[in-house]
Amino acid sequence: MEAKTKNRSRGRLLKKLPILLVSGVLWTWFFLPVPIYGVLNVGNGAGMLLFGGVFLAALFWDRVKAFLKKAWSKKAGKILLTAFAVCFISGLVLSGVLLGKVVSAAANVPPETDDVTAVLLGCQVREDGAPSLMLYRRLQATRDFLQAHPGVKVILSGGQGDDEPITEAQCMKTWLTAAGIDPDRLIEEREATSTYENLRFSAAIVEEQNLPKTLVLITNEFHQCRASMIAKSLGYSSFAVNGPSPVILLPTYAVREVFGLVFDYLFRS
Repeated sequence: MEAKTKNRSRGRLLKKLPILLVSGVLWTWFFLPVPIYGVLNVGNGAGMLLFGGVFLAALFWDRVKAFLKKAWSKKAGKILLTAFAVCFISGLVLSGVLLGKVVSAAANVPPETDDVTAVLLGCQVREDGAPSLMLYRRLQATRDFLQAHPGVKVILSGGQGDDEPITEAQCMKTWLTAAGIDPDRLIEEREATSTYENLRFSAAIVEEQNLPKTLVLITNEFHQCRASMIAKSLGYSSFAVNGPSPVILLPTYAVREVFGLVFDYLFRS
């Protein structure tokens, strides 16, 4: 009898194992940015909450199932569980659609022409005045793009945050000049403090200096969708040049962008 009970328990555990492994790996993927890069935001917070919940629900499924059965036997429980299921599934579907848009926007490569204006979107500057990891990746992509397109000028858009010693635009200009880019091709925009302001203030420069109206947005791949949507809302077509993000950070920032897209739609549309 005892052997049968152990076999039954082992069988149930084996059935749970794929879910436990997948959810455990995904939870770890969202967690790793915290100890490695010191990054904790709504993206990895939501990811850890989701996959931690899936892991625990699978691990203690018998108790969860008993709780759900008891709740479903009552009218209020049916209403609450149905409402939760509808909201949860709707959220997953919406997230999937928006993540698809994030991937699609990052793949929108520019045509082989110099009749464009590049816009490098600013990012965090370190306390010593050097670019942060994400900004460094954007700067590398900018250098490569400008070297391949010698007729293109770039707007360096980024103001100075409270925790930054200089403007992001100044940091970017210093780095690109040191990388061999002609300073005459670099146009500083030193006021923007958000992605929306990056694009709005850069658009004003495009008009003032009569630059090409087609924009090449240079930022990290996960950021391209929101940036291109803002550019479109301002009346500009755009293409994407990506500063590749570390693999460990991709899920965290991709999910954060989903929240950013929803926020922009609700409060900036």
